[in-house]
Amino acid sequence: MIKKIQVLDSNYGQQLFMLQKKAYQIEADIIEFTDIPPLLETYDQFINCKRLSAFSRPIH
Repeated sequence: MIKKIQVLDSNYGQQLFMLQKKAYQIEADIIEFTDIPPLLETYDQFINCKRLSAFSRPIH
């Protein structure tokens, strides 16, 4: 199931932003390239983005 996150300017939004930073930093380290747009994004840019991101969780 995909749910739209209504308010990114929240604790949940901050957690997603930090998760994104950590994930893209790992990718940047692996490929030895740091100019990945989401890695350079500020929190304000993140909460005001118009792109669609999908997150899923395992179905048990």
